[in-house]
Amino acid sequence: MEIGDNQLRGQQASGETPETGSGRRLDLAAQTLRDEVVARWGREVLAGDGLGFDDEAVCESHRLDPEGVDHALDLRVDFEGTGLGLSVEDGMWLAEYLRGVGRRTGRFSSLIHRGQIAGAFSGWRWGRYRGPGATMDRIHLSVCEVHSGEASLLDPAIFDSTKPWGIRAA
Repeated sequence: MEIGDNQLRGQQASGETPETGSGRRLDLAAQTLRDEVVARWGREVLAGDGLGFDDEAVCESHRLDPEGVDHALDLRVDFEGTGLGLSVEDGMWLAEYLRGVGRRTGRFSSLIHRGQIAGAFSGWRWGRYRGPGATMDRIHLSVCEVHSGEASLLDPAIFDSTKPWGIRAA
């Protein structure tokens, strides 16, 4: 299976939020995951701007919904030995752990890691991914996709859930 995300189109939001100062915030589910990962491994695991956002031009699933909410999170994996990010082993463990969470709970829509993608669309089996953001240096998790500026596939009760992901206890 080969999947890309070039069909995802969204709108840019303008303005500032208290968290980022850039007009964007993570949905609460992604914030909760980010905070658990940082508590376990430290802030250097956060890709992009240090809050877990990657470059929108590279990965369109970071398009904002009309409220300026980003429904995707990027976590850095240190494939180059720079000391920034999860170790390769921890990255593999975390990707598999999250894939299991997705399979059991349906809490998010897709996961990209090491050139592969998994999601409900594939029964959470890994498939080859060649779309934007298919690099080896991160784990990309989409809580829900944003199409035409509207968050879809999951409702706010899921994407703004603060239920723990279990990263700290695993």
